[in-house]
Parts: sequence; C-alpha cells; structure tokens
Amino acid sequence: MADIYREIEEGLRHDRLQKVWRRLRWPLLAALLAIIGAVVAYVVIRDLAEERQLEQGAQYAVALETFQSGDPSSAVELFSSLADDADEPGYVIFSRLRAAQASVAAGDTQGAVNIYDRMAGDGGIHPLYRDLATLLAADRLVDTASLEEINQRLAPLLTTESPWRPLTIPNF
Repeated sequence: MADIYREIEEGLRHDRLQKVWRRLRWPLLAALLAIIGAVVAYVVIRDLAEERQLEQGAQYAVALETFQSGDPSSAVELFSSLADDADEPGYVIFSRLRAAQASVAAGDTQGAVNIYDRMAGDGGIHPLYRDLATLLAADRLVDTASLEEINQRLAPLLTTESPWRPLTIPNF
C-alpha cells in the first residue's frame, strides 16, 4: 500500500517538473546560450588584444634593432609610427622616448625636442612622463636656447608637488 502512495507522489512530482520545464525551458536555454556567447566573446576579445600586444612588441623590437644596428633615421620613423598606432600607453611612451633618442643620434636635436614637446602636450600620457618629456626637451635645448626659454619650459616642474623639482633646482 505504501508503494502505491510513493508511486503517486513520484507521478505528481514528475508532472510538476514537466510543467516547470515546459514553462521555463526557453528562458533557461536563452540564458545558457547568453552565458556561452558572453564567454566566447570575452575569450575572442582577450585573444585579439593579446595578439595586438604581441604585434606591437614585435614592432618595438624591430625598431630597437634598427636603432642599435646604426640606422637612427629609420628607427625614428619606426618608433614614431608605433607610437601613433599603439594601443598600450607603455608602447606610446617608450616609443616616443626612443624616437627622440634616435633623433638625437641622427643629429636632429630639434626633431627630438619636437617629439618631447608633442609628448609633453599629450593628455593621454601620465603626467609623470609628460613632465619627463618637458625636462628632457629643456636638457636638449641647454646649448642652443636662451636661459629665459629654458626657465619657461622648466617652470611647471618647479612646483613643490613635482617629483622632478630636485633635478631642476641647482644646489649651490
């Protein structure tokens, strides 16, 4: 007799479960497909970003190799194009710094100063590196510019909050 009650209860549970399944199967399947789609999209986007970073790293390595092989003019172009196209702020900053270094090696000090000035005026770069570019531009102009121009360039670095202040004030 207890078996009959158990079978009836199991039958009722089975019927209730079928009703719930019929009512919720499409929303559950849609949610499952949305989760799978989100995971796939995340993986694809992450892989594309990683691939882009590897490409930029390879471009940086080629530009650095070109510079070290003794062709600073070509290195300036390679570093500058990488800085213009890079997604990562690190590649933008270091490519511009290397482009300026290659300009100096090529004998184009004014080209290096222009690169530093462009870097100093770029709001997308961290202020620490913008200030570094200002300091390096002033350093490159020490032999050719007037004292007033150099002081004007260094004025933003003379504030008490600037980490570059100790480098810009002479210790007499």
